[in-house]
Amino acid sequence: MQLDSLLSYASPKAPLQERLEWLVELFRWTRSQGNVALLRTELQTGQLQATRIRYLLIQLEKNTEKKLKVAQTLRSILYDTTALDLFCTTGLPAESGFFSEAIDRMTEKFLPRPPHEDELGEVFVRVFSSQNDIHWLERLEGAMLSELWALFHYGATPEDDKVWRKLNGEIEDAILFLAGQIRAFGLAPKIRLRMSKMALRDRPFFEITSVSAQVLKDMRFEKVDANHAALKAFRYVIAQCRLELEVANKHLDVYGVSVSIVYQLDRIESLIKRMETLFSILLGERNDPKKMIRFVCLLITELRDRESFRSFFDENLSLLSMKIAEQSAETGEHYITRTSKEYGKMFRSAAGGGVIAGFIGFTKIFLEEMTLSYFVLGIFKSINYSVGFVWMHVAGYTLATRQPAMTANALAAKMYNLEDEVARSNLVDEVVNLIRSQGAAIFGNVAFVVPTALLVSTVMLYLKGAPILSHAEAIHSLEEYSAFGLTPIHGAYTGFLLWVASVIAGWVANWSVYHEIPQALSSHRRLKAVLGPSRLNRWIASYQKNLSGWVGYIALGFLLGMTPKIMSFFGLPLDIRHVTISSGTLTYATASIGWNFIYLSEFWLALFGIVLVGIMNVGVSFFMALLVALKARRIDASLRDEIYSEVFRRFKSKPSSFLLPPRAHKAS
Repeated sequence: MQLDSLLSYASPKAPLQERLEWLVELFRWTRSQGNVALLRTELQTGQLQATRIRYLLIQLEKNTEKKLKVAQTLRSILYDTTALDLFCTTGLPAESGFFSEAIDRMTEKFLPRPPHEDELGEVFVRVFSSQNDIHWLERLEGAMLSELWALFHYGATPEDDKVWRKLNGEIEDAILFLAGQIRAFGLAPKIRLRMSKMALRDRPFFEITSVSAQVLKDMRFEKVDANHAALKAFRYVIAQCRLELEVANKHLDVYGVSVSIVYQLDRIESLIKRMETLFSILLGERNDPKKMIRFVCLLITELRDRESFRSFFDENLSLLSMKIAEQSAETGEHYITRTSKEYGKMFRSAAGGGVIAGFIGFTKIFLEEMTLSYFVLGIFKSINYSVGFVWMHVAGYTLATRQPAMTANALAAKMYNLEDEVARSNLVDEVVNLIRSQGAAIFGNVAFVVPTALLVSTVMLYLKGAPILSHAEAIHSLEEYSAFGLTPIHGAYTGFLLWVASVIAGWVANWSVYHEIPQALSSHRRLKAVLGPSRLNRWIASYQKNLSGWVGYIALGFLLGMTPKIMSFFGLPLDIRHVTISSGTLTYATASIGWNFIYLSEFWLALFGIVLVGIMNVGVSFFMALLVALKARRIDASLRDEIYSEVFRRFKSKPSSFLLPPRAHKAS
């Protein structure tokens, strides 16, 4: 529709729905490219809309009759709609909990909005339908803003003052509503227990409603200024509320995270920010076009963020991800070597893990030769993996491919103050230590799983009088590991499962801390009577030390054993390819064939496939863990690129440091 026609349709006496449709069409006109060939970026950066707003103002100046109708129509929309929801709910979390809010947002993605024409918030949603609206609003110059502001007051009569009085009253009502919400959420039992210990009536969240009401009363009678006691009291209470939120967040860091509590704390902070903004408007910013535009841009940003399902999860799961990452990081620290002595210890630990992996591989072959249903076979394989992995953990041995998912979190835990060059250099040192540790662990695992498998094969040949696998079964095993098949994909899938197991381990450790399980066990009367206080304390200390490891290894065992069967049920050809266990299986197959295996192309393709499996196991699990850890800590993309560049420069200058441990006299 052309601008002249749009301006002609402006009518303050038309039904409200028609006036709203007119307003929406007017804003659509600002985004329309018309017959002019414009670049898409001009629309996204706001250049097009800002130009059209300038053109609109020029046309209105040429026709004062249309200008008066437009101004009267805009004022009538403000008067006939209520702005309460716009000020105190638009862009803010609407539900009382994380999951209810998530369900609400999912529902809004598929169901149309119910019509509420009398609410200015709904008008706001329809008019500012894109995040790009912020760009053109920010591009408006001071003179243009003043003209737009003057447009709302053009031709106003004393009777029109009721519009602004109504808006002021709705802002005051919104402030009181927000104060009530802050008080209710801040005094909720689960939140209150994580804040400072004090009487209920002494808490800042209890006082915020009365203090806010007093400030508004003084403002209404023009008694308040920058030094007024009521205004100072309000600002003091807000500051105290924020201090209590910090106390609650620190409590979460120590005693575990609940996603619903993280959501509630974030909600309280959002309500406080909106309340402060509305107070600023009442204190004079409503007469400043630039500050009002900033408020509108803030509403658009919050509205789009609150409607975004992805943004919702990013915000509310970041702290939970951080806590899970920190729980994994505590374990991951044990997997990073920094001296030659630690390097040797890691190799010996991985060697022990390789020996146990050899027996895991033998049991796996034995189970596969049994006539079992898919589900039962999956259960037995899961138990086989879990028992073997827990055996490794109890014996103090290392499973190399589990390291990356743990050490990535330990690495990201050190990513603080990275703007400092020294901090970045220290981080690069840690990356080198981590990569070198991975090499020691993988080499130790593989170097000892092969002789273990050969030894078991020799013993079984002596006992049975025949190889573990028939020639046909051995050739089939080699073909399954071919680099030209699905082996790399299976290796990547296994790497993903390694990361999932580390997340489960971190989540359970956080759950135990959050629900104070160790404290509950230590005060259990029956356990004290049966075990005795000293033995109970030792058991609890062992529980706290090993919980993450036990859960992680058991979870990994069942993921490796059951997920291929579940995927097969759905017709997905995904299988497990774990570099250490696969090396053992390859050894069993070649031992069954005999020395002629070196002449088989299947063997060399399988050997190359095992190398790819190791790369995919380590790469995918490390990447997933590091991605979540970086997201939890909100590391800027430019800093990540700088870190990658410094790691590459270190590799070019000292490539041997990525493989060989430092000399003993250099160890710190």
